[in-house]
Amino acid sequence: MEAAGERVLLEVPGVSIHPRLRPCPPHRDGLVRGRLRVLEGADGLVLHWEPLEGPGEAPEDTEGAEPPDPGGRSLDPEQLRGRIFRGGLSPEVRPQGWRLLLGGDNEDPRERRDSYFRMKLQWRSLSPGQLQRNRLLRRYRHRLERDLARCHRDASSQQRALLHDVLMTYCMYHFDLGYVRGMSELLPPLLCVTPDEVEAFWGFSSIMELVGSSFGPTQERLKQQLGEVGQLLGVLEPRLEAGGTLRCCSRWLQLRFQPLLGLEGTLRLWEVLWTGLPGPNFLLLLVCALLELSVDTGHGTGNTGNSTGNTGNSTGDSGDSEEDEEDEEDEDADVPPHPGDTGRDRDGDGEREEGPRLDPELVLSRAEGFLLQLKAAPDLPPALRELLGLGGPPPSPPRTPPATPPPAP
Repeated sequence: MEAAGERVLLEVPGVSIHPRLRPCPPHRDGLVRGRLRVLEGADGLVLHWEPLEGPGEAPEDTEGAEPPDPGGRSLDPEQLRGRIFRGGLSPEVRPQGWRLLLGGDNEDPRERRDSYFRMKLQWRSLSPGQLQRNRLLRRYRHRLERDLARCHRDASSQQRALLHDVLMTYCMYHFDLGYVRGMSELLPPLLCVTPDEVEAFWGFSSIMELVGSSFGPTQERLKQQLGEVGQLLGVLEPRLEAGGTLRCCSRWLQLRFQPLLGLEGTLRLWEVLWTGLPGPNFLLLLVCALLELSVDTGHGTGNTGNSTGNTGNSTGDSGDSEEDEEDEEDEDADVPPHPGDTGRDRDGDGEREEGPRLDPELVLSRAEGFLLQLKAAPDLPPALRELLGLGGPPPSPPRTPPATPPPAP
């Protein structure tokens, strides 16, 4: 409160300071919410700050609080995820919503930032001699720079520099995986939502926790998912399963459907996947829905050209450097073209032609329809029920006893 003789010239609520400047419980972002006042007194102007801790003035969004909806009511996390699943996020709240969905909402922003720049400094401070003796990091950098030149040619030099810094720093964060061809295509959607370098890095790291095993040297998880999609198609659409199109879905699984949906559709489906609804492995049903729609609507089914080579051996250049020879030894085999991938590599230079995109709401509707169809199937194999979290088979309808014939007269 102001002292006697002081007059309030300006009052600004919601001003935050670092907790070291005031012994108060910090907000989840590491700051303390309060009210700033400019007072005029006998000694001139005085800045006065006090925490919002009076009755009815509790700091907003304190630790453990539930995020409010636009109507002022509070939503528990499950309600919030349900709303995101059904309606998505508007662009203005998407950065905060993605941070919540990806698990970064409870982390200290200052520590996240400090940690990022420590890792960035590690690779930026290497001398040429150190880099020359670090064969693995040199290989990661070579793959990354080749992908940036081939797959992001339309990006500005500033955008490519940002992609380079974030992805090289990820190599220091996860040195075992490092950089694998195609990973750069997961980052631009994040940067569209959160242009901040630090937040984009941690969001990318969270995404790689979900899809990283599909990029690893063995790609065991990717192979497992393709097998599971095949089992589901055997029940839902045997014509697709029998058509040998399963391996065509590998790039969809790695890049989370970007080749078919474009930017806005990709953002919508990513949000759905991160909610964890309506059950485990809904991703596999989305693949089934995308495959069926892309074949039925003719989206790219006539594409016989090579894809951009995100996971292939095709390098798009003819250099014979040590890094090229190393990549030829350890990169995966070419991935064949797949229905719906309308991007066509022109002259092997990574330039892609844009084609028509599928409606994400139609894809979601078809995938949910598949889920209901499988849930109601009485003879669905138990392994598939467990895979989709469907529980036991539906109860059998009550059997009507046969009518008793009337007694003979």
